[in-house]
Amino acid sequence: PTPLPVRQLKTGQSNAWFDRTKLFMGEFLDKERVSGKFSFKNPTGKAISFKNLQGSCQCAQATIRIGKRVYELTKKPVTNSLHRIEKDKDGKVTRKRVTHLNIATDEEGSILVEMEMGGLQGYKDATLAITTTDPAMKQVTLG
Repeated sequence: PTPLPVRQLKTGQSNAWFDRTKLFMGEFLDKERVSGKFSFKNPTGKAISFKNLQGSCQCAQATIRIGKRVYELTKKPVTNSLHRIEKDKDGKVTRKRVTHLNIATDEEGSILVEMEMGGLQGYKDATLAITTTDPAMKQVTLG
């Protein structure tokens, strides 16, 4: 077989919120799932919301951690469904559909993006677009 071409993509491109907005996760050679993490901190001095999180393909999902709160962006029940995940004292997990994520002043978090590759080989480009209430960063695209 002919070898796949190597893409010259780099990790990087930070902004005031994120340590990086671009992440090259490598070529996919028979991997079922790949993942990458984006860390962030609210630098604005006021509470901000992330809303309208949109994955570019149905193969992507994300786990968002803000402080001790955990959210999931999944393709079920519909594409780009956002849920807050909570555990009660007995360990029972509940999922509540939400429309936005609140981030307090100086609060930190992370977004773990996972892509199901389904046997795909080679390069796959996927992004996560986030609309925010920060006037200095109305939208950011992680990819």
